[in-house]
Amino acid sequence: MRKLLVVLGVCLLTTTSIMAEAPRLGIGVSGGSEIPIAQDDQSAGSIFEFRAQLRVLPIIQLEPKLWITKYGSPDFAEFDFDIDGSKITGFGLDATLGNNMGESGVRPFFVAGLGFYKATNDDLGAMDDTGSRFGGSGGVGLAIGLTPNVAFDVRSKLHVTTVDGGGSRKALAITGGLNYCFGGK
Repeated sequence: MRKLLVVLGVCLLTTTSIMAEAPRLGIGVSGGSEIPIAQDDQSAGSIFEFRAQLRVLPIIQLEPKLWITKYGSPDFAEFDFDIDGSKITGFGLDATLGNNMGESGVRPFFVAGLGFYKATNDDLGAMDDTGSRFGGSGGVGLAIGLTPNVAFDVRSKLHVTTVDGGGSRKALAITGGLNYCFGGK
């Protein structure tokens, strides 16, 4: 019984100290490359992300975000078309585990997210699937806190998007960027 009371007391003290810490706010921007996986109709392109950051617990951070991907031209060996790649615009919410915003030092973390994506392609017009689609992402990252307020952030995430008729599109995004925390330690 004494051990149970000690464990409960430690849990209560830990929870109280975690909840007493005020949430931190930040912003981030990143850019990089998005590489389609098993897709012949797109080639690698660029991705840019803009995110707000809210640290809700010392190890959990929520990141509402907007991103834009511009794929390269498809590479069909048997056809000689001059078609631009699709443009993807999306918004969603990522959650990171271990990315302690507002601290100096090196911090590896996990990231997972959900969002809505819209694909457009001016060259394909009406033939293109331009409706909004649901998707998810997951991956790993590394944050390097240069100061308590500024961190360099590198991420690698797998994006999976639903498509009409079942199935999905997959792409690997590799990004790097800067985060700014308002009110670091």
